[in-house]
Amino acid sequence: MTCVEIGKALDDEFVPWGKFHEDIVQSISDAKGMTKSGAVRGSVMHMTTKVLLNEKFSNCKIEEFDTVDRKDAWRSVLHTFGCLYIEELENNVDKVRDDLSNALTSS
Repeated sequence: MTCVEIGKALDDEFVPWGKFHEDIVQSISDAKGMTKSGAVRGSVMHMTTKVLLNEKFSNCKIEEFDTVDRKDAWRSVLHTFGCLYIEELENNVDKVRDDLSNALTSS
């Protein structure tokens, strides 16, 4: 991929990062379970959502590329960015949850 194409992949006007973010946050929220079995079901649903969102996300603006190689490169870059973004978001959610839990127990 060229620097221009990578720039487009990070551009919110070219790739809907905001919508992707909303869908991931909603999935994290929906995945919370009040019981162990509910948490397991939520976790599986969240994993499924991440896979489906990443597939949809990776095909975003694919019509811009005229060869199979360019399309595959675009999918690969967006898939990588999407996976890293999800991982970072989940880590931040876990950190906030831990910080809140520590704050509540120390009060």
